Amino acid sequence: MVGTKPPPTCPSIDEIKSTMGELFDAQTKILLTKLAEMETRLNELESCNHMGPSELFMGIYENLTIYNDWTLL
Repeated sequence: MVGTKPPPTCPSIDEIKSTMGELFDAQTKILLTKLAEMETRLNELESCNHMGPSELFMGIYENLTIYNDWTLL
């Protein structure tokens, strides 16, 4: 004997709107946090001393040869 399926229960429109609002707020909070982190990092990079090409090359060379750190590639 096959039983009948109960009718599906659907959330109310207000519940859907509330959930969508909560999701939007959570995503906004995450994006604003990431933006703040990126701005902080950019400020740190702007305050660094610039390296000349030869200094940059030597740093990469040291990592690859002396420290055997091939993660740069």
